[in-house]
Amino acid sequence: SQSRYAQKINRGLDDNVRKGLMVGGSVTFGYQLVNKKLIPNDNASHVQYIYNAYAQGKTMDDIIVELNKKGVLNANGMPFSHQHISKLLRNKRYIGTFTYKGVEYPDFIPPIIDSHLFEVVQSKLKSVRNYGKRKSDFEFVLTGKLICGNCGKSMCGITAKNRHNTRYGYYICRNHDIKRWKKVDLEELVASIIAQSVLEP
Repeated sequence: SQSRYAQKINRGLDDNVRKGLMVGGSVTFGYQLVNKKLIPNDNASHVQYIYNAYAQGKTMDDIIVELNKKGVLNANGMPFSHQHISKLLRNKRYIGTFTYKGVEYPDFIPPIIDSHLFEVVQSKLKSVRNYGKRKSDFEFVLTGKLICGNCGKSMCGITAKNRHNTRYGYYICRNHDIKRWKKVDLEELVASIIAQSVLEP
């Protein structure tokens, strides 16, 4: 019957986990799948940079700008966003822990960072969480869709404070941060061009 078949599949998955084998899901950035096991790859150094930079006081915006300058893309082949960095900084797989059916299996995966650094980062994330909720959220809808006219690289969004401590959104080139375009102005310009092209007969 179908239920018996499903039970067999579940038993097989449980057995694989007990053997230290992966059981589906996406491959985590910084790892590659070899014989059903996650093994660190060349991107592991970028994971270490992200954790160390954040622990040392760099903002997610600073980290994203640096990754974009290096041309580093996330596991989906896209430029990093706040959401990607935030998830990466909370992922226990980087300290070797695998979670399956709500159960944590420590020392399941070769760690990329040590547990002390992970805890330092978690503490910093908690300390800025309430402040983050008070800040207005910036959604950079044009990230990955804009191309720099000088070098042809894609552009991404960042936030920065002016001398009055007010935070603004900007778009910059992934390749060089020579000029910044105001988020509001650029998005309004693109929206007006799209609207004009739609309305034209």
